[in-house]
Amino acid sequence: MSRHTHSKTVFLALLFLMLSIDLSAQKEGISKIYPTTYKDWANGFLSGNGKMGIIVFGNPLNETVVYNDRYFNLAKTKDRSFAQVSKEDLQKIKELCAEGKFGEADTLATVSAHYSGGGDGNIHPGYEMKIHIDSSGKISNYERVCNFRTGEIIVKWHDNRGDWQRKSFVSRKDNVVVQSITAPTNAKLNCTLLLNTNADMGFPKGMDFMNVSDADYLNFRAKYPEGTGDVGYEGATRVIVHGGKKYMEGNVLHIVNAQSVLLLTRTKKYYTDCEAQWNKKLLQKELQNIPANYNTLLQGQIETHEKIFDRVQFSLNANPADELKTNEALLAEQRNSPDAVKALWERIFYAGRYYFLSSSDSINPPDLLGIWAGDCSAGWGGYYHLDANLNLQVAGGNIGNMPECMEGYFSLNEAWRKDFEINATKLLGCRGMVAAGNTPGRTSGLMANINYYYPYQYATGEEGWLLYPFWEHYMITGDKKFLREQLYPLLKDMGYFYEDFLKLKDSTGHYIFAGSVSPENQPSNLHVSLLNNSLFDISGAKFCLSTLLKTCNILGLQQSEMSEIKKWTKILQLLPPYLINNYENAGHGILHSALIAANLKNSEAVYHKLLRLTKEDFYFNSLATAHYPNHRTFCTDVCNTVPAIFMEMLVGSDSGTLELLPALPEYLSSGSIAGIKGRNRVTVQQLNWNMQTHEVNCVLVSDVNQTISLIFRKGIKNIVSNAHVSPSPLKNNMARKIRLKKAKQVHIKISF
Repeated sequence: MSRHTHSKTVFLALLFLMLSIDLSAQKEGISKIYPTTYKDWANGFLSGNGKMGIIVFGNPLNETVVYNDRYFNLAKTKDRSFAQVSKEDLQKIKELCAEGKFGEADTLATVSAHYSGGGDGNIHPGYEMKIHIDSSGKISNYERVCNFRTGEIIVKWHDNRGDWQRKSFVSRKDNVVVQSITAPTNAKLNCTLLLNTNADMGFPKGMDFMNVSDADYLNFRAKYPEGTGDVGYEGATRVIVHGGKKYMEGNVLHIVNAQSVLLLTRTKKYYTDCEAQWNKKLLQKELQNIPANYNTLLQGQIETHEKIFDRVQFSLNANPADELKTNEALLAEQRNSPDAVKALWERIFYAGRYYFLSSSDSINPPDLLGIWAGDCSAGWGGYYHLDANLNLQVAGGNIGNMPECMEGYFSLNEAWRKDFEINATKLLGCRGMVAAGNTPGRTSGLMANINYYYPYQYATGEEGWLLYPFWEHYMITGDKKFLREQLYPLLKDMGYFYEDFLKLKDSTGHYIFAGSVSPENQPSNLHVSLLNNSLFDISGAKFCLSTLLKTCNILGLQQSEMSEIKKWTKILQLLPPYLINNYENAGHGILHSALIAANLKNSEAVYHKLLRLTKEDFYFNSLATAHYPNHRTFCTDVCNTVPAIFMEMLVGSDSGTLELLPALPEYLSSGSIAGIKGRNRVTVQQLNWNMQTHEVNCVLVSDVNQTISLIFRKGIKNIVSNAHVSPSPLKNNMARKIRLKKAKQVHIKISF
C-alpha cells in the first residue's frame, strides 16, 4: 500500500467515525420549567411551517397553545398613499443636499411627498387553546423538549396516574397543526379543550370573536372592527378521539376515558366576505382529507422539515454531559462565563437553523417575528424590515443549503417589484425600484413611512441589499435560468434607476448621492437624516451595478445591451468612495458587525460579538431571541442569523476560492461542520479541525470540473489529498491550487 493510499484510508476511517457520532442531544431544546403567566409567552416553545405557527407553553395540567398565521395582521382601514413629487421639488431637494442645506432638504422631501399611512397593521396571534387536566398527586419528572429535527414539541411528566406525554408539531408537508394527547400509563385520558382569546393578547376594541365549536370540529372565528371591511379569520380543529367519548358543554369540549386524542388544525384569513367564507366550512372539509394518524403525519414532516434541517451538521466537541443540560442552565452558565459555553453555542446554531426553517415556506421568508406573536404589541409591527433585518434573517439560507426557504424570499421580493417601481416613479421621479423600508408582506410594497426623522424614499440602497441573496444563489448553483429570468430583470431595473437618480457630481468628478439616508443612523451634530453619500446607499449601488455588468457578461448580453452597459460602467466608475460606518447597540447591529468581522477574518471580533449575544439575555429560554439585551422586544433576527455567523466563521468562499477556518476564535480549538455550500459551486461535505494536533481535514465535492485556490491562514506545512494539488500564487504557504472533478469527493488533510 502506498503512503498516499494509506493516508486516504486512514482519513476515510476517521471521517466515518465522525459521521457516526450521535449528535441528537445538540438538536433539541430542553427545559425543566415553563411560562406560568401569559405575558411570558416568549419562553414558550415554538413550531411552524412558514404559513402557520404555534407557541406551546408546556404547563402539564393547564396547557396554553397559541395559534399564529403568516397573514394575521390587523386589518387596514386604508391603503398606504403618497403624492407624485414634482420635478421642481426633486431638483430642489438635490440642490439643497449638494449645498449642505440638509435640514431644508429633509423638510421639503417630507412635505412634498404628502405621505399618508395605511396598510395592514401589527402582526397578532389568532387565539389560544386551553387544555385542562385535573390533578392527581404531585407532578414529577417534568420536561419539555423541542426536537429541532422534526419540529415536535413534547411535554412529559409523571403523577399518580403514571407517565404522561403531549406532542405537537406544524406539518410542512400537509400544512396542518398536529397535536396528540395520550392517556397516562396507568389510567385513561380525561381532559377539556377550549378555544378563546386572552386579555393579555391586547386585541383592539371592536374585535368580534365567536366560538362555534362542536364535538367534531372546534371552530374559532374573529372579525376585525368596523371600518376595516368584511375582513376576518378563523381556525378549525378536527378532533379524533380513540376510545372513550367526547361531548360539548357550552364552548368546552370534554374528552372522557379515552386512550388518546388527535387534534388537526388549520387557520385562514379572509380579506372579503368573511362571514360567507366561514359558512362554507372550507377548513373543516380540508381537514377531513388529512390522514388522522400522528405517525403518518410525522413521517411527512421527516420527509420535508427533517430532510432540510439535517443537511448541515455542526459540533464544537462540547462535553457530552453539558449537551444534556437544559436551555436555562446553559444560558445561566454563559452569563457567568468569560468564554463560550460550547454546548450552548452548538444548541443555538441548531435552534437558529430550526427557527429559520420553521418560519419559511415557498412564498414567504421570516418576518421580524419569524412567524410567532403572542400579543398585538409586536415591535415595529412585526413587519418585514428591508434595511437590515430581512437580509440578516436569510443570511444562512443559501450557504446553509436551504433552497426551499430561500424560494419564499425570492418569491416575495418579486411580488414587491410593481410597488417598488411606483415608489421610484412617484417619490424620486426615476425608473427602476425603491424598496419600501418596511412592509406587512405580500399585500404591499409601497413606501412604508416618510417623516422628518426618516424620509425613507432616499434610502435607495435597500434594493441592492435585498438582491444580494439572489446573486449568492446563482454563485452557489450556477443556475443561469434563475440568473436570466429572476435576477437580471431586477438588476436591469436598478441600472435604469441609477441612470436617472445620479445627476450631480462633486469637485472630484464623483457622483453625489444628493439625498441619502443611512437607516437607523443620524449624525449627532446635525440631528437630520437626509444627507449625502451614506455608505448604505453607495454600497447598494456598487453591488447592483457591478453585479449587473457581470450578469450581462455571463448571459452574453454585451451586444444587445452595449449602449446601456457603457452607461452603467461609467456610473460604477464614478461612485463616491466610502466614508464612515455607524453602529447601533441592538441585535441587528451586533449581527452586522459579526458578519463583517467574519469576512475581514477578524476572529476575536467575531467571538466577542457572539459572546455578547449569548451573555446579555438576547436569548429566551425557548432559544428564540429579543431585539435588545435583557429580553426586550421579541424578534427572531438574532436567532435566525447566528448560524450564518458560525458558517462564515468556518468557511469563506467566493468564485475560485475556498478558505477554511477564516475567522476561527482561538477558544474553539476543535470541532466539525458539514454540508456548507460555497459561493463557487463547491460543497464542504465535511470539515474537521483540531488546533492542538495541528490538523484540518475536509471533504469537498464540486458541481463542475474546476480548479480552486484553497486557503488556510495558519499556513500549510503539509497537505495530503486524492486530488491534484499544486502551488498557488495566493498567500504563499497559506494556499494551494486544488483540481476538482465534477461530483467526485476530494479528501484533504492539512498539517500546520
